[in-house]
Amino acid sequence: MKMKPAAKFSWTDSAFASVWLIFLVFSIVSLATDDMPNLQRTFGFVFLIMFALMYPIANGYLASWPEGAVGKRVAFWWAVLCIPIVGFSIFVSPLFSYVFFPYMFAITVFTLRGPVRLWLAAILVAACTIFALL
Repeated sequence: MKMKPAAKFSWTDSAFASVWLIFLVFSIVSLATDDMPNLQRTFGFVFLIMFALMYPIANGYLASWPEGAVGKRVAFWWAVLCIPIVGFSIFVSPLFSYVFFPYMFAITVFTLRGPVRLWLAAILVAACTIFALL
């Protein structure tokens, strides 16, 4: 696996990404105040915690993103794991579609290279739109 030079965790990139997590406040308020079953509320908080941990860690490793075929496989599996998190979280609250979309779109566009990122970004836009309309 070919890695970019100086493949290590960047605290600066992670801290910069963490600033954007302030927008999760809308989801936290929604989960805390909406009338929903406790199981649904619990799943909502689990999704938020998973995402809040994943986002700064992923951004901290942007400098060590693998190149070539390995990078494409990593991006593919990232999409396979993250898009369903967004999809399932929509059933907790439709607001999640609007909250998670900018984060997912940013990571997709910043981490991928070439035409792959355009296709994955288009799939992400379509998936979030469909989930928001459900």
